[in-house]
Amino acid sequence: MKKWLRNTILLNQIIGLNSIAVSQTTKSSNSITISAPDWPPYYIDQTKEPGDLKGFGWEISNMCSIKLGLSPKFEQFPIRRMFKEMEKGALELNIMSFKADREKAVSYGKEVVFSNSYGLWTRTGLQRIPKTFTDLDTLTLAELVGLRTSDAFREYLDRRHKMSGDSKIQTLSETDAIAKMLASSRVDAAVTSNAEMRYRLKKLGLTSKVSQAPLNVTTQDYFFVISKNSKILKTQPDIVVKFDQCVRQLKSNGIFEKLANKYSI
Repeated sequence: MKKWLRNTILLNQIIGLNSIAVSQTTKSSNSITISAPDWPPYYIDQTKEPGDLKGFGWEISNMCSIKLGLSPKFEQFPIRRMFKEMEKGALELNIMSFKADREKAVSYGKEVVFSNSYGLWTRTGLQRIPKTFTDLDTLTLAELVGLRTSDAFREYLDRRHKMSGDSKIQTLSETDAIAKMLASSRVDAAVTSNAEMRYRLKKLGLTSKVSQAPLNVTTQDYFFVISKNSKILKTQPDIVVKFDQCVRQLKSNGIFEKLANKYSI
């Protein structure tokens, strides 16, 4: 009888341990690591601005992940490192503009999550407002590290960098720093995300000191992308299609529009 009781207790312990192991494995297999860069109003850095406003891209990613039975985990990496983490699969989900060279590492969705325009911003009071890239030749520019806009503007910047003795380009790692340099007249102009610059100028109280020029550099559509090294693909190879379906549903039921209005996109 005692031997039978001991065996029963041992069997229950084994079953309990196995249940915990299965539960932990299931939880692990359902987790998904999502990129959350410091890029308002699409992603709002919670270490700087904790609160209910997480960002438009954050909320869409979170809603769709949960809807698809996934446990989202948001991670922030600098722009230059972010895609390397996507290549490795350490970051699994992101919202990115289309670049053909990225397709070796990620699979793109087809439904547009949002569109973002990049334009020219100048210090208020600049005597001659630039209308073309060549109008920038005599101006001091600020350049955001890792920002990819249009091929034409990239070629222009490359030419400026190659000019002998050209020290009129300040390379910075944050849009906040660019806004402050424009406001203090330490630089004359910069190309950056229009939505982000408006957000940051308002937060910094500098809207009267920096102006948007009538020069649109490019407008890019952004899509869900999944790392080709994501563990999710082993169990859900069509996960990008499912995220597309989720975005379409959010557009049709009005939630998408409410979020866009919430973040002034």
